Amino acid sequence: MDWPVLPRRWLMGGGGVAMCRPYGGDCPSQGELLRACQTYEAHKDREDDLATEANFVWAPQPPEPQCPPDANPPNSNSINVDDDSDDPEWQDIPVFQNEPVPLMTPTPTVDAFDNRHILIVDASGLISLPAIWCACAKQAGEPDEHLLDLQMLAASYNKIKTVFTFHCLDDYRLSNLECKTSAYQYYQKLRRLTNPAFPQSVPNRYNKFQRATRQWRNIKLRKWFGFGHHLVSPSKGSMALFCAACPQPGVNLPADHLTRYTA
Repeated sequence: MDWPVLPRRWLMGGGGVAMCRPYGGDCPSQGELLRACQTYEAHKDREDDLATEANFVWAPQPPEPQCPPDANPPNSNSINVDDDSDDPEWQDIPVFQNEPVPLMTPTPTVDAFDNRHILIVDASGLISLPAIWCACAKQAGEPDEHLLDLQMLAASYNKIKTVFTFHCLDDYRLSNLECKTSAYQYYQKLRRLTNPAFPQSVPNRYNKFQRATRQWRNIKLRKWFGFGHHLVSPSKGSMALFCAACPQPGVNLPADHLTRYTA
C-alpha cells in the first residue's frame, strides 16, 4: 500500500511526524499536522483491517441434524416456546473465542523503528502518533519548545507522552465560559468523538487535561496583560481588569472625598 505524500520538511520516519523545524523552512501549521495525522490513521486502519481479514479464520459450523425420512416431523407449536413468537426459528448464534473484538486494541508505545508514540489531544478527538524530535544544530531547544512552535502544549516536560493542541484548550475555555462545561464532561466528549462505540477504550488523560487547562489559562492572562515577552513577574492587581464603576481616587473620586462625604 502506498503511503500518502507529505511535505519534505516533516521528516517522516516510520509513518510518524517529526517535531522538527528544518533549517531554512517554516513550521507546519496545525491544520497541516492534523490532516497528516488523519491521513496516517486512515491508512493504518486500512492496513489493520486487511491484516485482520487475512489472519481471521472462520470456525466451521456444526452440521444440522438430519431427521430420518420415516420419522414424523415435530409439532411446530412445541418448538421454541420461550422464543419470539414472530420468528419461531430464532436461536442464539454461538460466539467463538477466535472472533476479534473491534476497536479494543491498546494504545501503541513505539513503532517499527522504535520511535516513541505521543498522544495528541485535539478538539476533534485523540490520536496516537510516533514522534521524532528535532536534532538539528540550528534549531536548539527543548522538546516542549518545539511543541509550542507546532501549537501544542505538553502535559509534562520530562518524557513527554501527551500533548494538547491550542485549538483544544481554547475550545474548552470557551465551552467552560459560555456553556459551563466541566473539564470532566469535555474530556468525556473527546473520548466519545474518538471512539463512539467504545469510549472507555480511549486513554484517560483527565488529570493531565485539568493541569494543562489551568496552565493555559494562566498563560493567556499573562499574554493579555503584557507579561508574555519579558521576565517580569506580575505584581498584586496587575492582572485585574479595570472597572470603571469601582471608586478610585483620582479617577472617579475627588481629592477631598474623605471629608466631603462625611461632613
